[in-house]
Amino acid sequence: MQAFKYFSVMVVMLFASATASFGQTLTDILNKHYAAMGGIAKISGIKSQYVEGVTMAQGQEIPFKRWGVNNKSMRLEFDVMGTSNVQVVNQKSGWIFMPIMGQMSPEDMDSSTFTAMKGLLDVSGSELYDYAAKGKTLTYMGKDSVNGKPAYKLKVTTKEGNVGYVYLDAGTYYIVRAKNSLNIGGKEQELVSDFSEYQKNPEGYIYPAKSSQGGMMTMVINKMEVNQPMADSLFIKPVK
Repeated sequence: MQAFKYFSVMVVMLFASATASFGQTLTDILNKHYAAMGGIAKISGIKSQYVEGVTMAQGQEIPFKRWGVNNKSMRLEFDVMGTSNVQVVNQKSGWIFMPIMGQMSPEDMDSSTFTAMKGLLDVSGSELYDYAAKGKTLTYMGKDSVNGKPAYKLKVTTKEGNVGYVYLDAGTYYIVRAKNSLNIGGKEQELVSDFSEYQKNPEGYIYPAKSSQGGMMTMVINKMEVNQPMADSLFIKPVK
């Protein structure tokens, strides 16, 4: 059951065309990306997000729900093998309740899982939005391709010094691929996540309804709501 310890971490890596000229600056590319995602006013207006979906992994379909208050708190629930599991993270720490791993009560989250999951606190709709305020540095690496289509490659460096890469489709300016390194079981592994089937929810917010990680995992979002009230109790660690 140890593999399920990293289920939500893998979900993090998932959570995420016409021909275009490549003679563009980083600012040009970002502005067109923001416009494609509904515009800066729309992106900056997201205060909370609720998502329902299913993840296909290890031959199983795993339903999940996720609540997020932007840059504050996140709760992930998923059901597998007859158990209901919970992982919660905020800016400083996290906790988990994983009966699938034999846990009988909530426990503090280990540092490697917390570091990986902390990225889920950003529910703005684009990890590239307001990147400097988030302590990130972006570098335009030039043209590339994803699944045979032209794409712009951006290097993303976090304030902790972690480096990843984001690929934007050169026609739609949606994020179509992300490459990140993740520490799993003490070993560094590169995870490549592809994002597709972008949709617009009833409130007009755009999101990728499907994401995948090679043959390892596929995630499908069936419902996405924004700016709905969320009880603080969702994120509080129960007393043993």
